[in-house]
Parts: sequence; structure tokens; C-alpha cells
Amino acid sequence: MSRGGLSSNGDGLLQLSMSMGIYILIKERQVLIDSEDFERVTTRNWSITGVEPIQIIGRTKENGRSKRTTLERFLMSPEKDKYVVRSRDRQSDDYRKSSFLILSMTERQSYIGKRKKDCSSKFKGVYWSDRGNSWRACIRPHGMSIALGSFATEEEAAAAYDRAAEDYYGEFAFINFGVKGEP
Repeated sequence: MSRGGLSSNGDGLLQLSMSMGIYILIKERQVLIDSEDFERVTTRNWSITGVEPIQIIGRTKENGRSKRTTLERFLMSPEKDKYVVRSRDRQSDDYRKSSFLILSMTERQSYIGKRKKDCSSKFKGVYWSDRGNSWRACIRPHGMSIALGSFATEEEAAAAYDRAAEDYYGEFAFINFGVKGEP
């Protein structure tokens, strides 16, 4: 069956051939993959877990044993001690290889944003110090904590963290402000 450039092969896969990739349908969700991965992906069963952001989970065989894996890890095939992280500028339905980075644990920690938990600051690397009655900034490259100073405002402390993050982590740095000091 074909409709408006989209075609279905009858088994729940929806594809739109494009030079930049192919859309497939996984559990009623359109996902964009690289054309060369079409056969590898469509020969496996995939399920979707979570709300937004979702995870697409499948099974692979390793040393004769069945193992759960995410679609991005299946596509990227990183070494065991590496992590697959989505590029910041990519959409959640884009599973082309160009949408992901393979990072070490240290690179991953610097790349991801602030965790959503009960914290005194909305910025990564910033906290309120009751002792000094000020905002403090710190960074933890390679597992060691480095104090960046005390600041009158939360934004000044966040800007100090951003400068240090760019120095320590370069292109993998998570920065609190989009463009050099601008929220």
C-alpha cells in the first residue's frame, strides 16, 4: 500500500525513502534511520518504553545469549565502556548515526545537563552557600572538585561554570547559557 510517498510493507513498517534516510514505523511511532541500517533494524522486534523522551528497546545475541539494547546503541555499536548520547540539536525521532555521539563517562558527564532534582540552583555547577550567604560555582573534571568562587547572583556563578566547562571539556561542555553569557 502506498500513500503520498509513504509505503507500508504490510508488517507494520512504514517507510519514506529519502536521500537523508528512511522513516520506519515502530509501534505507531515514525523513526528516521540511515538507509544502510534499514535491513538490520527491520529484521528485529523493537518496543517503546517511557513517555518523552522515549527509549526504543530490542534484543540482540551476544555470545549466544539474548541481551536487551537500545536502538541507538545497536546502531552505533560503541565499545563496552563508551556511552551513546544524542546530539543536542537533534529531534527525538531522528535515529540516524549523525544524531549521536560516542563518549567516555567523563565526556558524557560534562555533556549532559543539570539533573532534575531538588537543588538550590536551576543551573549546572551552581549552588547556594548558607555559610557564605552567596552563590558558589564548582566543576568536577576527572572526578575532582574545583571551586570557582563565590558570586552575588546565581547567573554570575553559572557564567563562571560555563567558562570553566568550555576550558575543561571543549566541544563536549554543557553550558548553562546558549551563547556566551546569554540565557
